[in-house]
Amino acid sequence: MPLLSQRRKESQTTPGRCSTRPGPRLPQSSLWIWSDQPTADGPFAFRCNITVPSGTTVKSAEVLIIADNEYSLWLNGCFIGSGDDYTRAQNFTIDHIPGPSDHVLVAVYAAGGNTSVPTSGVAAALQVISVDRQGRKYVTPAVTDGGWKYAPDHLDTLDGFEYPNYSDSTNFWKGATVEYPWGQGPWNTPSVEPIASRRGTRSRGSPGTSCPVDFECPAIDNSAVSLNDAHWIWTTESDRPASFRTFRYNVELPDDSTFAYAEILMTCDDAYSLFVNGRYIGTGDSSIHAQRYNVTADDVPDNDDSILLAVYANGGDAAGLISAARITSIDDCGCLRQTNVNTDSNWKWSNNTSRRSVLIGTNDSKRHGWSKVADEGGLNLAQNGIWNAPAADTTLTPVGSTQRLQGAPRGA
Repeated sequence: MPLLSQRRKESQTTPGRCSTRPGPRLPQSSLWIWSDQPTADGPFAFRCNITVPSGTTVKSAEVLIIADNEYSLWLNGCFIGSGDDYTRAQNFTIDHIPGPSDHVLVAVYAAGGNTSVPTSGVAAALQVISVDRQGRKYVTPAVTDGGWKYAPDHLDTLDGFEYPNYSDSTNFWKGATVEYPWGQGPWNTPSVEPIASRRGTRSRGSPGTSCPVDFECPAIDNSAVSLNDAHWIWTTESDRPASFRTFRYNVELPDDSTFAYAEILMTCDDAYSLFVNGRYIGTGDSSIHAQRYNVTADDVPDNDDSILLAVYANGGDAAGLISAARITSIDDCGCLRQTNVNTDSNWKWSNNTSRRSVLIGTNDSKRHGWSKVADEGGLNLAQNGIWNAPAADTTLTPVGSTQRLQGAPRGA
């Protein structure tokens, strides 16, 4: 064990803010970090928040990471992988990151205990890729340094530490201690493996290890949501009054999973305002142009095991609403689960446009004035092709960035 005087002093970077040095392709920028007790085996939890440039949306990431003796890695609460070889750094590429669109929360759960190396540590380098509304790509790099925070393992206190909405502002969390630069110390220069799959297995003892040790998460669909399988819907009224109506659909999440984020594509003739779990999301007023939204768990109230989609809309003789959504949740094993939702005859409508019409917990039974909608046909078939196929946005409309329709419910 090196003397404290031989160890690098803690970085002056503010705890909780990572330094922006070159990313995974230049691992020599990384610093080995640990707790303020270098001989302590832990385990310890580490966190770092990486914010992308203003006006851009998080798309993907690359991570190079190594630990002595083992680690588990999460991005925005999504389990990415684990490693237990302190001589070889693991390389992950993540094509889609759930959660907030303007930052990425990096969480690492690591344990020491390797007897052949008289210290413990974690080193990582990351690149977060984001894009602006014109499709231009931005790279935000970060590395392990004294700006990271750590906390000892008390599972009741660490419960949920891998999620963005967890608070590490308490005294329980401290700034990490820098041990050595990459390539120095007892580890010398570890080798770097080729890019790995986006999922691995957890370290034993890390949060959520009720799952099989060698489980593999199912593949997920990273393609953009489309309206191809959606149908135009409207009310069952024969006279189609040019008045506002409310539409609802409750999405049941897979067992033992919690909502992470949703991608929603929607348009209407004439106009709509969209609510998710009662929270206002956005408005559109063109039947030939569909808006795209990315809604995260931070954007909406919690609804346990389901997600409520509610729409306040108006039309006339050719009224119609069409939408597709992919709801992504995270199960107890850290795996992403996806539920696809399209407008169809299972949606409900009502002429009740009060605030409660878009809220969680509202009774939308027939007895309370709600009915199944009329299915007007598929994407290109409705009303003899009167709407054809609306053009879908390739960029996201920021949540809450547009004004509600006049008279729309206030929501949650």
